[in-house]
Amino acid sequence: PHTDSYLYRMKEIDGNRCDRARQRTFLIPLTEPPGAGLYYWYKNGTRVDVDYKVGNVYSFEVSVLHAIRPFPYFEWKHGMMDSRVTIQAFGIPCGDKWYI
Repeated sequence: PHTDSYLYRMKEIDGNRCDRARQRTFLIPLTEPPGAGLYYWYKNGTRVDVDYKVGNVYSFEVSVLHAIRPFPYFEWKHGMMDSRVTIQAFGIPCGDKWYI
């Protein structure tokens, strides 16, 4: 498990003050093999289990402890659809804009 809090350290972009407390992580699954998903933990230690669904966007504050959910090993018999492929992006609000 890890957080993404280390990513943005700037105080401003283009003269706009950044709000580091509101930084977010965005996950967009492109494939949905069996077992693909995410774990995240509340501050009290409770774990939440999320099943990835293609077409959904998952977002959370960068300070949230999270990890990809373990999934079974497989041989690449059927190509990319067997694999777990996810786009990950990070955003920070600075002034009245979000920088992704």
